[in-house]
Amino acid sequence: MSDKFNKLKKIDSKLDKLCIEKRLHTEAEHLKRIKCTKTLRLFIKSTISNSVFIRIDSRVINDFKNHEVMKITDLIKRMCVIFNSDLESTLDYYNKILNNKVDEQVENDDKIKPSSNLSVEIFEWNKTDNESINSFELRSNNYHINNPLNNIKILIEFENKRNLYKLSRVLREIINKFTDSKPNAITALWKYIHKNGLIKPGEIEIKADDKLKKLVNKDKFLFTDIPEIITDHLCPIDNLVIDIPTDSFYKEIFDIPIEVDDLYHLPRVHSKEVYNYEKKIEMLIEFKKRLKDKKDILSKFSNNPIEFINRWICLDSTDYYTKTQFVLNKSVQDLLYEMIEKLPY
Repeated sequence: MSDKFNKLKKIDSKLDKLCIEKRLHTEAEHLKRIKCTKTLRLFIKSTISNSVFIRIDSRVINDFKNHEVMKITDLIKRMCVIFNSDLESTLDYYNKILNNKVDEQVENDDKIKPSSNLSVEIFEWNKTDNESINSFELRSNNYHINNPLNNIKILIEFENKRNLYKLSRVLREIINKFTDSKPNAITALWKYIHKNGLIKPGEIEIKADDKLKKLVNKDKFLFTDIPEIITDHLCPIDNLVIDIPTDSFYKEIFDIPIEVDDLYHLPRVHSKEVYNYEKKIEMLIEFKKRLKDKKDILSKFSNNPIEFINRWICLDSTDYYTKTQFVLNKSVQDLLYEMIEKLPY
C-alpha cells in the first residue's frame, strides 16, 4: 500500500512540475516570465599518475532564497569527460570573439575530433528521470600508462527549459540580444520594424532597410514570413567546455551564473494566487450548477407550459400545510405580535 502511495505522490509531483512548465512557456510568449538567477559552483579535482582520477562536486547557490534546494541534475542534462580532443574551451572561443579573431557567422564547432594522432576517449553521463545527484567521479585505472594523455576537457550540456536559442550575428545586431526564445525574438523584430516605419498601416508588406536586407536577402517581404525568417537565424545554445590541465594534481573552483525558471519557489510565490484561482473555480462550478437547474426548469416549461404550471400548483398546494402549520399556530402568532409591539418605530 505504501509503494502505491509513493508512486501516486511521484506522479502528482511530476504533474505539478509539468503544469508549472506549461504555464511558464505561456508566460514567455506574453513577456511575463518569472526568471531567477542562480550560480552553479563546481569543485573540480584531478589526480594524474599511473591512473586518472577526476572528481566533480557541485552546489547550486540560489540568489532568490538563501538556502540550497536544487542540485546539479536540475540544471544539466549531460556531462562528458574527454581525453585527447581538439575541442576548444568556452573561455578560449569567446576570448577570440572579443578580440575579433574569429568569424561569429561560423558557429562554434563542438564536434569532437582527436588532438594530433592520439585516440579520443569519452566518458559520458546522461540524466535519467529520477536521478538527483551532486557529485561525479571518474577513475580510469592504468590509462596513463597505456595511453599518452595530451589534454582533458569537461563538456557540460545544460537543460534548456526556457527554449532559448543563440541568435545569429545579423539578427543580434538588429534586436540587440545574444540569446532569446523564438516568441521573444519575433516580438523584438516586429518592434524594430514598427519603430522604423518599415510597414504601412493596413498593409502586410515590409520594406527592408539595410540591416533587414542582410537578414532576409530581399528588398521586401511579407509580415507573415517573420516566423520563418527568425527560424533560419536560431542556433542551439553552446555547451560549456572546461579545460583541465594534465598536471599531477589540480584543484579549482568555477562559478557559473545561470538564469532559469524557479520551478521550486514559484508555487510558494504564487500560493495566494493559486488559492484565489481555486476559489474562483469552485464558485464557477456552483454557478454552472445553478444555471443548469434553471435551464432544466425553463426547458420543462417551454416543452409543456400547462403541465408545468399544473404540476407546480399541485406541488405547492401539497406543501402548503407543511409550510404554514407552524405560522398558523395561535401561540406563535401571539409571540410574534408581542415582539413586533416591542420594536422601536
